[in-house]
Parts: sequence; C-alpha cells; structure tokens
Amino acid sequence: MPCRSKITTMIEDKYTGCVGTLTEILSSVEDVAFTCDAVTIPNSTRSFFTITAHFLHEESLNSICLKVSRMDQISEVDSSKDLGDFMSCHNSSIAKELDDQNMESKELKLYFSFPQAAWESNPIEVWKGHKATMPGLYRLAMRYLITPGSSVPSERLASAIKWVVCDSRSRMTA
Repeated sequence: MPCRSKITTMIEDKYTGCVGTLTEILSSVEDVAFTCDAVTIPNSTRSFFTITAHFLHEESLNSICLKVSRMDQISEVDSSKDLGDFMSCHNSSIAKELDDQNMESKELKLYFSFPQAAWESNPIEVWKGHKATMPGLYRLAMRYLITPGSSVPSERLASAIKWVVCDSRSRMTA
C-alpha cells in the first residue's frame, strides 16, 4: 500500500494530466456555453457553487464541471478587465456575423425550402447533414445548440460533489 504522500503525488499528477487534456480540447473549440448551479450536500450545511462548460468536440456535445467553490469561500473579484475582454470578443463576433449576413440570407431561403426534420431527430446530426450546403447557418446552429435546454447537465455534474464531499470523509480542506 503506498503511503499518503505517494497517493497525494499520484492524485496531483492525474489532475495535471486532466487539466492539460482539457486545455488542449478547449483550445480547439470555437464556442463554449457556461452554466452555474448551487448544490447543497444532504444532511449538511455545506453548499457549493459550480461552473460547467458545454461545448462541441469532434461533433459531439460535451459538458464538464470547471470549478467548484464552497459558498462561504467565494470572494468578490474585480472583473472589469475580464468583462472588457469579453465584450470586445462579443462585439467582434457580431461584426463577423454581420459580414456574413448576405451569404446567410441565401442560406435562409435554402433552409426554408427544405422539409422539416422529424421531431425525434438529433438537431446536431441534422445540421451535420446541411454543413456543406449551408455553412453559415451550420456555424450559427452549432453556436446555439451547445447551450443546454435545461439545467440537467449541470445538475448531473454537480451531484457528483455529493459523492466526493460527504461527512464520512475525514479530510476535505482547501
């Protein structure tokens, strides 16, 4: 049985590897939707705030919990710099979409000429089939299809906290 320091090192190495893999995946992703959720552990007074990222990778919808913080440990942060960066990225994205508007107008006419997809069909799969004929609308659809229609993916990931942070664990310090 390895000693406690060896297990700690193994866990830290695994964490570093996971962060590297996630960084690589997210660097190749065009759009990310974020959701947040609050989780209270049953039979406990501990509450947590989670941030989840939703994105398309290799044409598959993925969700991953990026951050979990105890509610009593969250501090106020000056985010004016981050907000400025966010707004400039948002504004340049809108400008690019406006440049493509003429092309998308033709694509909209083509889109409305197609029959409606079946209600049970997967919208991501439907748009994959239209990628070649309507690339502008495809990009737009993929941007909005990553946004979850409900809080279920966030809640599913957040509920995993209940298995990690529980009263039977002896050491869960920061």
